[in-house]
This record gives sequence, structure tokens and C-alpha cells, in this order.
Amino acid sequence: HTEEEIPAVAPTCTTTGLTEGSHCERCGEILNAQDAIAALGHAEVIDAAVEPDCTNAGLTEGKHCERCDMVLVAQTEVAALGHVEMIDEAVAPDCVNTGLTEGKHCDRCDEVLVAQTEVAALGHDSITVEAKTPTCTEEGWEAHEACSRCGYNEVEKIPALGHTEVVHEAQEGT
Repeated sequence: HTEEEIPAVAPTCTTTGLTEGSHCERCGEILNAQDAIAALGHAEVIDAAVEPDCTNAGLTEGKHCERCDMVLVAQTEVAALGHVEMIDEAVAPDCVNTGLTEGKHCDRCDEVLVAQTEVAALGHDSITVEAKTPTCTEEGWEAHEACSRCGYNEVEKIPALGHTEVVHEAQEGT
């Protein structure tokens, strides 16, 4: 016989393999029979689930084979959750403080959906306050502007004058 080698066949995850063998090159008689090697079976690896968020889809858990990359349990898409709208209340401006328009944000992810914008302060709504001359018992003030909206009234008051004692002299013969 003229011996010819029969190469080994490696097993895979799903197919059996064979050991090395030999046969006669001229007549084909098996000189060293090949033995079967059992299939390896899949080496499972978990594909982690991905949680969806407000704007991005997620995935369910899956499995694949580490050796052959065959998908054993396919991951499926989980729809994005969508935003949960929350109203950001408007803040009215006053004479000296700015305000804000109404806005919206997502309660789940805090993304601003409708931005609040600043509203300018109103400024004082001036009215003229006439001057008041102080008396002996009441304070007075100069003429000035005050606000009819918020009551702002910055004025330097003039203190009451107080009584001035006047001494009358007695007249003779009365």
C-alpha cells in the first residue's frame, strides 16, 4: 500500500469533526480509520438588554454563540418611551423684577421642550405726588414721583416742625 493521509476535520458548533486518518493511494483501502469528534455545541453569550429612553429605542436581552456568532435568541427593539411633558409656570414681571413665559420640560429626562424666555420688568408707573409742607405736628415732603402699581414711594420726608413757644408779654393796665 501507498499510504496517503486524510486530514482531520475540526468539529464546529453544529457539525461533527473527524480525526486524522489514512488510506491507500492506489486501491483506496482505509489504513487508519477516522474517528468522529462530537459537535462542540454553542457557547452562549448574553447580549444585554438596552433600556429605552425618551428619544431612543431599546433592545430586549438576546443570546449569540461566542464561537460562530450565530444568533440564538434575537434581540428585539423596544420603542422609545416619549417625553412626559411638565408645564413650567409663567412668572409675571413686576415693576423691578423680570418675569418668565410659560415653558415645558420632560419630567423623565429634564430636556427642555419649550424654553422659558425672560420678560422685561415693567418699570414703575409714575404718578406725581404733590409737595406737602410740614406743620407743627405732621411731616411733609417735596414734590416727587411714586408708583401707582407697586406703591414704591421713595421720598425724603421733612420732619414735623414742632411747636414754637411764643411768650406773650402782659400789657399794663389790663
